[in-house]
Amino acid sequence: MNIKYGFPQNFPENLLQNGVDLKKIGIYNFAWGFADVITTIEFLTDQGFIILGGDVFSLDGENIESIGDGWYFENKYDKEKTAITESKKKAISYIKKYKTRNLGETYLYSIVFKDFSRN
Repeated sequence: MNIKYGFPQNFPENLLQNGVDLKKIGIYNFAWGFADVITTIEFLTDQGFIILGGDVFSLDGENIESIGDGWYFENKYDKEKTAITESKKKAISYIKKYKTRNLGETYLYSIVFKDFSRN
């Protein structure tokens, strides 16, 4: 695991570089814009991580603010592959809908994830 907030060692460096470290607002996680968060979700689920949920942040210049919107995934599946796939679908669906409803605004999305084998 990467020392940075539990990301796997093979987590793409470009995604860390493109992400925004939320530590400056007291949150030990990264957040990404639309395209990079989708890529991040795909990478993590391909590596066997389940997406437990996420949060939305507004970005105004250098100012990042939690706006209280987010989603969570309640795992009802016994099979690892099904749980991971469904968590991915829910995360991507939520983010795409959020982006569509809020055109013209700049948002960042953080992800809460866990290695499925550690349930």
